[in-house]
Amino acid sequence: MQKKVKDIYEPITWQCAFGHQFKSSVNAVLHGGHWCPECLRYEWHYDEIANNNPFYAQFWKATHGEGDDYKIPMKFSAFDIMKDLKNTLNMK
Repeated sequence: MQKKVKDIYEPITWQCAFGHQFKSSVNAVLHGGHWCPECLRYEWHYDEIANNNPFYAQFWKATHGEGDDYKIPMKFSAFDIMKDLKNTLNMK
């Protein structure tokens, strides 16, 4: 049974089409376009994700159209930088 979301800014647990679990708010996903930090760690490849995830495809395809191959390699991973900072500062 899925939990009802009372606050669109409260982080909830999501699972992407590739099985990665992550926390993000409904607002960040629907309004900000943020998605699985593991899938987007080293390359932005939203169209590939949308092709494997009907939920994500609803808003990606509506704004980018079919076959918009949007791949951008990342020189640095914000996810890795955040993880390193948290470890350095002894934060959870």
